[in-house]
Amino acid sequence: MAYRIHIDDRANCVFVQHYDTMSIYEAFEQVEQLVSNPNYVKGMNLLRDVTQTTLPSEYNLDWFRSHFNSRIQPVTQALGFNRNVAWVLGNSHDFKTIHQLCAITRLKNHIVDRRPFRDCNRAMKWLNLPEDYEITYPKVFPA
Repeated sequence: MAYRIHIDDRANCVFVQHYDTMSIYEAFEQVEQLVSNPNYVKGMNLLRDVTQTTLPSEYNLDWFRSHFNSRIQPVTQALGFNRNVAWVLGNSHDFKTIHQLCAITRLKNHIVDRRPFRDCNRAMKWLNLPEDYEITYPKVFPA
């Protein structure tokens, strides 16, 4: 699992930056870690930056549909409702993939708004963060 998390309660947002190789269940495992963090407040917005890696090849419309009840819905409930989730993606294939996720979850759960972006600044604007906001991720140390 290669990701960094920054929680900013003043901005009401969690920032997750994935790097290296993203495993199929990494986002779900990351959520489990996040909800156990005492600094996390249920219902915070989320910006998930996947620009330094690519999504798992298994992610597609059929995978999302088949894992909605077992994986996606429990994550939604654990993180809370009435929040926004911005996915910032580094390529058009990943953008299309997350757009599919957004489409099927929008039909099943209108309480969370998810959107894909290719530009982090646009995602931050959509999350109502100040223009000069800087994400401060923890440093990554080589293994």
